[in-house]
Amino acid sequence: TVRYAPDDMTPGIHTARVSVKDNAGRTSEVSWLFEINNSLNITAMIQIYSPEQGMVYNRGRIPFNITLDHDADGLRYRNIDGGSKSIFLCRNCIEYGYTKLKQRSFRDGMHTVVVEAIIDGDSSKSENITFFVDSKNPSIINVKPRRGFTNGMFIVDFIEENPEELTFSLLFENDSLLSIPVNITESCTLVEDKYFCEINTNLSVYEEEEITYWFTLVDIAGNSDQSDEKCLLLIQQCR
Repeated sequence: TVRYAPDDMTPGIHTARVSVKDNAGRTSEVSWLFEINNSLNITAMIQIYSPEQGMVYNRGRIPFNITLDHDADGLRYRNIDGGSKSIFLCRNCIEYGYTKLKQRSFRDGMHTVVVEAIIDGDSSKSENITFFVDSKNPSIINVKPRRGFTNGMFIVDFIEENPEELTFSLLFENDSLLSIPVNITESCTLVEDKYFCEINTNLSVYEEEEITYWFTLVDIAGNSDQSDEKCLLLIQQCR
């Protein structure tokens, strides 16, 4: 097999001719036509493994893992929601973050990122990815009653921009546990950045029992906070 790669061939139609001759003087020849066209639109296929479409991330450093099906002049991205200009991830490359961990920083909130492959100085192919960042842990700032007794009224206040679940837990003297999901929309009031919640529970069947209660709050990214456990007596003081 013989290979030959000529340099600097001009656009247009060319003729290639190959002739061979053996030791006995026998010859053979073949020729064919081919065209060089630099105006062909060459595109790159983009595969985005990360960020993932619709993903909720609990950290601001987001891994980028992007591959192309062939080499490109560059790979860049633009955060539409952040209003940023295009930022190059790499130049003369075929991947970014596939062979080695690469991360980019994003603020909390919704983000739509446009990833572009650059061929011959122009944007050849682009893909959009939308994801959400919630890196702040929820915070339960107050619960009532703190001590003494209760008639079934409980109060919890918390700070969280994206609350997902609020659970009210009761532990009784016989070690039975009651977990009650709280409807945040119905039981809580949002004032500025704080939620104020009231929970009414019928505990009449447990009169004069000692109970322990606490609240657990989870946001949409899976971050959580749990209040301190409080001991109460129904009607009487805790022993």
